[in-house]
Amino acid sequence: MGACVVRRVLAALLALSLAGCAPAPPPSQHAVAPANFPASIYRQAAARGEPAYRIDGADSLLLIYAYRGGTLAAFGHDHVISTRDVHGYALIPKALAAARADLYFPVAALQVDEPHWLKRAGFAQSAAVDSAGTRHHMLRDVLQARRYPYVQIHAVPLSGAPPRLTLRVALTLHGVTRTLQIPVGFTRNGRGFLVQGEFNVRQTDFGMTPYSTLGGALVVKDRLHITFRLRGERVSPAPFGSDAP
Repeated sequence: MGACVVRRVLAALLALSLAGCAPAPPPSQHAVAPANFPASIYRQAAARGEPAYRIDGADSLLLIYAYRGGTLAAFGHDHVISTRDVHGYALIPKALAAARADLYFPVAALQVDEPHWLKRAGFAQSAAVDSAGTRHHMLRDVLQARRYPYVQIHAVPLSGAPPRLTLRVALTLHGVTRTLQIPVGFTRNGRGFLVQGEFNVRQTDFGMTPYSTLGGALVVKDRLHITFRLRGERVSPAPFGSDAP
């Protein structure tokens, strides 16, 4: 590789590092739900004694895998983006056809390249990678967190029966809503439930521009792979309103 190309690669990596020094997007505002979040549907259902569940953020997890590409991919890194800051409710009656769930998480709560998740994914960990700079660039330039502060999800059963279901999911990301069909594992346990699955999305389908530098020689691939585990606990009418969004 010529010295000129090497200098350009180093300059691009330095620019990403310096980006981390700029003001970051606002911190998570999970105490304030999106204005259109339909909490009242679940509050009213709980008041009628129907099986309404609250998502347990402490025992839920969303992981997003972003992959490097381009002719200079060897100079880049794969990334794991994670959050446990998932909020919302599910209504799961015995007749699952009438079930529904509404969830959200603040974009600013996303974390990038936490060592545990990098190791678990088998991705290289390098002290030279500026995770803070990568996160800042992702929030500011790709996700535009100030303009689109939340990711929202509305899901209903489409087919199947426990423990395997297919959900119809309306995913709103970057101000764009797309409908997906996502197979999941679903189990009930006592007063709770667990749902887990995985799916792919393309950044461009949601109006986002994947990161690219050096004339496209180093890029983040358009396709993102997402895995999730969501645990819900049934709520009773009395405490529901005290901390509902």
